[in-house]
Amino acid sequence: ATSAQAVVDTFLAEISEADRRNATILRQFVNRHFGDPESYIEKVTPRDFTPNPAFLSRVSDPNLREFAGFVHHIWKNLTRVFNTSAFCSDCYSNLDLKHPFVIP
Repeated sequence: ATSAQAVVDTFLAEISEADRRNATILRQFVNRHFGDPESYIEKVTPRDFTPNPAFLSRVSDPNLREFAGFVHHIWKNLTRVFNTSAFCSDCYSNLDLKHPFVIP
């Protein structure tokens, strides 16, 4: 793992001021020095998720009930947590969130 300051120092040493505007060179640097965000963002099911919540039985229209059930199940696909256990405390740039969050 590399600290944030080490990455900044490497950037300043490796990338000339003129090249800092070159998207290809910047992309190559980012690919070399930053991990894939998907590697430390994990999908989780919300702790309070209920597959068949009570509110669905109160929706009288069958089409709306089906739609509401579909929308309800989307929460399982949108909830994430950060797993930075493999990183040193200065080796990632995300906010240190203690609880799951929903991605848009």
